[in-house]
Amino acid sequence: MSVIEMASVIRNKYLELLRKGEKAMAKGYIEFLNLVLSQIRNNVVEVTFSDIEEGIKIMFERDVNLSEAINAIIARRLKAIVISNDKDWVRLKDLVKRVENV
Repeated sequence: MSVIEMASVIRNKYLELLRKGEKAMAKGYIEFLNLVLSQIRNNVVEVTFSDIEEGIKIMFERDVNLSEAINAIIARRLKAIVISNDKDWVRLKDLVKRVENV
């Protein structure tokens, strides 16, 4: 999951909690996002041409978005866990572990 996708998911949850009047819980999501950003601030993840080639192959084979396919390839290489509520990741579950409903 890219930072942009994660921020979007967190924003949706934040707004949902605000609508329910749960301001303290909503604030926790902003704090979580800031914590994540502080942890990745000085980290750069290299995307190789090979990652893109393999991502394109997976995009066609599994009918997923190219960015998700490339993220899966990179996550597998880094032995990372993907955080996503996007159901397209079900088609990538053999490549990388996914946590959902966070």
